[in-house]
Amino acid sequence: MPVLPIPLIFSLILLVLLSRALLRRTLGLWLGLLLAGCALQSALVALVHHYGFGALRPVMPVSAACLPPLAWLAFVVTTQRPPRRGDLWHGAGPLASAGLLALWPSALDPSLILLFLAYGGAIGLRLAKGRDSLTRLGLASGDLPWQLWGLVATVLIGAGISDIWVWVDFVRWQGAHVPLIVGVFSALNLLVLGAVALAPVVSEGEAGVAGEQPLLPTSEEAGKDIGPDALQLFATLEARMQQEELYLDPDLSLQRLARRLAVPVKRLSAAVNASTDENVSRYVNAYRVARAAELLSQGSNVTEAMFASGFNTKSNFNREFRRIKGKTPSQWRQAPRT
Repeated sequence: MPVLPIPLIFSLILLVLLSRALLRRTLGLWLGLLLAGCALQSALVALVHHYGFGALRPVMPVSAACLPPLAWLAFVVTTQRPPRRGDLWHGAGPLASAGLLALWPSALDPSLILLFLAYGGAIGLRLAKGRDSLTRLGLASGDLPWQLWGLVATVLIGAGISDIWVWVDFVRWQGAHVPLIVGVFSALNLLVLGAVALAPVVSEGEAGVAGEQPLLPTSEEAGKDIGPDALQLFATLEARMQQEELYLDPDLSLQRLARRLAVPVKRLSAAVNASTDENVSRYVNAYRVARAAELLSQGSNVTEAMFASGFNTKSNFNREFRRIKGKTPSQWRQAPRT
């Protein structure tokens, strides 16, 4: 009975998941390209290292060089801003890899290591600013998107480290362990990237605010003292949240909330953080959970309470409710009231 190599199995899994996402139209362009790139790279690993297609070996480093820029573009487009013309320069990495392959092959592996480490580090640095740096994503998703993109950054850095191991293996053991190292690490890394790309809380940002205009004032103005101080701004936010129930909008993002208050994203985020020691997502979800808990206590079922409080997926609802109340919505509904 024939046994498929692990990279080929993972490639087929990614292709099936990609096909399902495309048919359901739940995947944006950049996440789709990232997922397709992962499937292609995993298939190339299988064909070269397990089936002896040596003619495809030169393609592998060039296709691998496409993954870090694709991961970066998927990250910024889904979490922070629309794509722009200046993003074209990210094609320099794959083009440089193709040039090195033809003109200076010995420099190709170090360049790939630097590429993976650089993009993984860049995503990590953006994430170090906290959950509120993911301004395009819906607030109902909580901290999960931040954690998933942190996993992507870790995978990219891990891929760079595994390339170092491959290089060491060639130097010390003439590449005796390369198929195992490449097969296991590449397959696992690519599967993780693909799984993250398919997560609904990650993909919602690319489609959810695609038509929105840039925030005003500009980023340069955001750092200036152009409005009320943090306490005044937070008081205004509290009043609007209570009077207009802004938190009931299931598509509410930090960008959209800042736009409703006509303030820069950074100023709003800083005001909430200074006043509550929480990020904006947790602040908004506290309102939602309080509304849901009230509805559940009044006899509403879990689904009714979820939609009526501003959540649109059960996973987000259950996770945030448990975080805040220490119980699942069902447990809260069944608990005796004094």
